[in-house]
Amino acid sequence: MDQLTLTVTAPDGHPAADDDLRDLFRRLGEEPEIDGVRLCEDPAAPGTLGGALTALEIIMTSSAVTALASVLRAWIRVRAVPVKVSVRRPHGDQESEVVVEAQVVGFDAETFGRTLVEAMERAGQR
Repeated sequence: MDQLTLTVTAPDGHPAADDDLRDLFRRLGEEPEIDGVRLCEDPAAPGTLGGALTALEIIMTSSAVTALASVLRAWIRVRAVPVKVSVRRPHGDQESEVVVEAQVVGFDAETFGRTLVEAMERAGQR
């Protein structure tokens, strides 16, 4: 199976981005087909306990595409967070990347799911 790396980010300045991404991290952790999810944080500023959460990174095989798309569709519907999903796949010493964005206004979960699956397939073919 091809290995893909996905990075999920919420927009800068989104008031609840940290909580939203942690919620997605929890949901992805409950999905048996998805593993290798990690939180990406900025370095901690002096005097703070930790840095701001900036993204989630998901390492998975192409066989988990449907499970991931399903979790993301449900999460976006409930949390109403615009996100950007970058799909990367290594090809020897190069890497292909496809980016899918989902806005809350006019969000169509089915179209987003199909677009995400297509992006993951395109990244896998390059």
